[in-house]
Parts: sequence; structure tokens; C-alpha cells
Amino acid sequence: MVANVGDSRAFLCRSAPGGKIMWSPLSHDHSPSREDECARIESNGGIITPIVIDGEQIGPPRIWRQDPARPGEAGGGPGLCMTRSFGALEGAEIGLHCEPEMC
Repeated sequence: MVANVGDSRAFLCRSAPGGKIMWSPLSHDHSPSREDECARIESNGGIITPIVIDGEQIGPPRIWRQDPARPGEAGGGPGLCMTRSFGALEGAEIGLHCEPEMC
């Protein structure tokens, strides 16, 4: 059994003939790109969008609170690229939590 939170993915690695290494993922990252994780954040009122500078999207999608003055737009923190994280209490109201996924 494997448990993970955030982007700390677990892999099973083993030696193969010829000195090669074989690997298989045992868990999956908790990112806003995952349909189930995205649904949880959005159902709690969060926004998922990358950072935008001068109209250009920078980096991966991140989770944000909605701007109270402009509903539907990102309004600040936490700005994480993951939907589960230890110690990130700032985003609890939009569904960010540290519950591990068991695989």
C-alpha cells in the first residue's frame, strides 16, 4: 500500500536484464490538471488558472481564491500547482487539504 500527498509520486523500480532499470508509478500527483482534483477545488469556489503576465500564461495551472470584487477571476493565494499539500492551511476553504490518497 502506498499513500501520497501533493506532487510526491511513488515509483517501484527494479533491475532488468542488461543493466536497465524498470519503473512503474504507484501513485499519481495531485494537480489541478486531474479531473477529480479540479472538480473538488471548483466546487469549493476555487479558480484554476496559470499565472498571467502581460497576457501570457506562465507555468502550469494553479489554484486560487476567487476575487470577491470580480467573481470568476483569480483573487489571490494560495497559487499552488498542487491540490493537496501538508501545512497549506491558506487554501482550506477552496478544497486544498492534506488527506493522502491510498493506492
